[in-house]
Amino acid sequence: MRVVTRFWPLLLGACATPVAPEATRASDACARALGSDRIEEASAQCDLALEYGTADAALWVNRGLVLGRAGKPEGARAAFERALDANPDSLQAHNNLGVLDLRSDAPERAIEHFEEALRVDPRFVAARYNLALARHRQGGGAEARRQLRIALAVDPGFVPAWRALGALALEGGDDALAAEALERASAAAPHDAGTWLGLAEAEARRGRLEAARTALARCLRADPRRDLCRARLTALGGAGP
Repeated sequence: MRVVTRFWPLLLGACATPVAPEATRASDACARALGSDRIEEASAQCDLALEYGTADAALWVNRGLVLGRAGKPEGARAAFERALDANPDSLQAHNNLGVLDLRSDAPERAIEHFEEALRVDPRFVAARYNLALARHRQGGGAEARRQLRIALAVDPGFVPAWRALGALALEGGDDALAAEALERASAAAPHDAGTWLGLAEAEARRGRLEAARTALARCLRADPRRDLCRARLTALGGAGP
């Protein structure tokens, strides 16, 4: 039984505070709309704020996110670079440029941006998580797991890191660690069927078949259409919900 899990790097927005009061209102409205996934409204408010000519790094970061969600990665990259022009220590700009590089299959460049963000703030867990993904992309499983452990030392409740640590442990044959990490992730995010599926594999490898059946049943409760969970539960002699 083999589980292949795909993880997405984390893009982050920022709170914008340009100088002009009118720009501030528009910039804050852009950030709120972006946070609620109202992309057209966010785009209009960001454009309005930019027309005042007092944009700071945070506004350029949010403008980049708008362009990225509109399917314009090069425009997003240019906006994040403008953010760095305004503030070379912008955590979100470095992180988001790293994400674009990782998505473009350029992990070396991505690592540079994530490490620059961590130079500014070593407790920036999103960049540390993304750095782990980039290191894994390069084949550095041990370093990826080390970075995830550091992220969890900073924030023990950071579910993406537990989920990724569990998947990497499964990949490396450390079934006990995989079970521990995926149990933590599933407890915090019980509606994620993929996490339950990974936990079931870890438990089955350890010979804990009842625990594996329980995890597969939870997988189906989270997503009744997940046929792989149903098939594996049947193979283990269990009954679906």
